[in-house]
Amino acid sequence: MSTGVTAYLGATLIDGTGAGPQPDAIILVEDSTIVGVGQGLAVPEGASVVDLAGRWVVPGLVDAHVHFFESGRIYNNPKTIDLTDQVSWEQEMAWIYDRLPITLQTTLCAGVTSAISLGGPEVEYAAKELAQKMDNTPDVYAGHGPITPVPAHLMFRDWDGEPALRNATTVVEAVEEIRTAVAKGADLIKLGEVGPPFDGYEVDYPEHVAAMIDEAARYNLPVTMHLTSVAGYERYLDSGIGSIQHTPLGNDLLSADTAAELAERGIVVAPTLSVFKRSSVAIIDKSFELEPIEERCGDPEVIESWYVEVPEANRQDTSVWGPLLEGSRTNFRTLLDAGVPMAAGSDAGNFGLVHGASLHYELVEMVRAGMSPAQAIVSGTLNSARVAGIDDRTGSLESAKQADFLVLTENPLVDIRNLQSIEYVVKSGVRFAHEDLLPPSP
Repeated sequence: MSTGVTAYLGATLIDGTGAGPQPDAIILVEDSTIVGVGQGLAVPEGASVVDLAGRWVVPGLVDAHVHFFESGRIYNNPKTIDLTDQVSWEQEMAWIYDRLPITLQTTLCAGVTSAISLGGPEVEYAAKELAQKMDNTPDVYAGHGPITPVPAHLMFRDWDGEPALRNATTVVEAVEEIRTAVAKGADLIKLGEVGPPFDGYEVDYPEHVAAMIDEAARYNLPVTMHLTSVAGYERYLDSGIGSIQHTPLGNDLLSADTAAELAERGIVVAPTLSVFKRSSVAIIDKSFELEPIEERCGDPEVIESWYVEVPEANRQDTSVWGPLLEGSRTNFRTLLDAGVPMAAGSDAGNFGLVHGASLHYELVEMVRAGMSPAQAIVSGTLNSARVAGIDDRTGSLESAKQADFLVLTENPLVDIRNLQSIEYVVKSGVRFAHEDLLPPSP
């Protein structure tokens, strides 16, 4: 007699908590929930059994930084690379919206079972609503923002008549944005740093931040903040933010003392090492190399656009980015050495970063910068879940958590790229063969 329980038997379990691997493990799943996990568990009579001998199981990945209003295509930010003579901004916006079902499917194809949107126009909420209606998609958590006193038009084109940033020039407006987030059903708040090249807008901004964090706390909304300077890290260290997006670049180096204070407060940092390298260098000079899973799961219409030549007027001296990127890696190692909890965010949507699969590119970059594969797995699962405050439901393989996990054919503790050897994706208890999640051919 069937019990409604599925028992996954015989794999080596990597549970996402940082604990050592457990060979010959058992995962018991009922409906969408893990009801037992570990070694030597009793399998209920009548359970459906899935033999995973010789496989590895890890939690579903959590991308701590994505944007659905950006496609990853080279056409999606005309303020930086203007190819509107080939694809108009109106055409690109329509493509992004119409392509959302495939964007979500390819995200799950890459083993990303939870994607944390970190701000933008209404399409970010549309992606969350669509994901709730589809089966072959990740869970989407909507971040409201970025909230900043910098006028939106200085950074992005309007998105279908709507600003891509949430502008707040007064404390009253800032608090009202938090209330707007609550009304829209946001899952977290994203704040924006002010600094070069927007000097002059930062006056009294810490007062805005304090008011927004206080208001967000009333509704139990986590707060993350875009910070790319040491001054910003230091200024907002005691503000109450739960996480930081990005690291400082170049010669702007964090001190060991600042890193230690971050670790003491448990502030999570998502370094996004890959975004500057891909968007500012590799897409310009065509030096990018695709990860195997980008080739398999990346939307081919996105990747095809990366080979389009960048107009001379938009080219920049990519050689200046070498020292800037090395500074980011140095800051990453300072944070890592201090024990700061690190999350993994792809910043997918920026051109050169495809939704889903580019999270693996970020994990490879984190290991190159000094992280062990075991640390990278925790970063891409439980620590990333902490950014949106969803670590009580996903990010690790523990009883009572959502049954989100990946079945791998290779050991990711030996090589982080083995995290790409996905045979099955289990999302909320539903098992998908990897080939069933592949994107359509162009």
